[in-house]
Amino acid sequence: VLVRLDRTLDHLFTGLDRIVGQDRYVVALSADHGIAPIPESARVLGLDANRLSPRVIADTVERELAVLGPGTHVANADGDEVYLTAGTWARVKATPGLVERLRARLRAIRGVAAVYTRDDLAAVTAASDPVARRMAASFRPDRSGDLIVLLRPYWLTSASGTNHGTPYGYDTRVPILLMGPHVTPGAYLQPATPADIAPTLALLSGITLPNAQGRVLAEALAPIAR
Repeated sequence: VLVRLDRTLDHLFTGLDRIVGQDRYVVALSADHGIAPIPESARVLGLDANRLSPRVIADTVERELAVLGPGTHVANADGDEVYLTAGTWARVKATPGLVERLRARLRAIRGVAAVYTRDDLAAVTAASDPVARRMAASFRPDRSGDLIVLLRPYWLTSASGTNHGTPYGYDTRVPILLMGPHVTPGAYLQPATPADIAPTLALLSGITLPNAQGRVLAEALAPIAR
């Protein structure tokens, strides 16, 4: 895969040199996310890694919510998110102690690191712990589940292969590579995100972004004569 990528980039840069001209363009390369190691391979390396079926999570929730009366209370368990049937979450919150009992029951499952409710993530602030902030960044009130189960590092809910979407380093660390005029060669250890690429390229292009989410990666840029 990496050899093929190298050839693709060679084709891209050769074409840009021919069409645009050498040293007349800046390239930024990154990725939208990382990927978790395959658990079966991770275990060979001595890591605590395994798979946890969403069905186990759903069944655990269903058993705990039996106190609400007969009927099905879990509508779906998709990956690490549990969707309750209409009106059930309100009943759960209205039942004294049930939210915490449910949280404790799920955390007792081997492989589970933490359990967040939709109310937990909706209340996350900048002062919250980094893991909660990362979980909240993926939370959407109209689409996310009522319960979000965070597995331990190297654990997956997928039945085969690998997946992504956790707050752990192997999922969140991605490269940012800059190449071209006004880019100073080197490796920079300051915190950065892919959101920083747009304002950086905008600065090099003489464009002002009034509502940029990221910052200019000034540490990687040489002074620009205006």
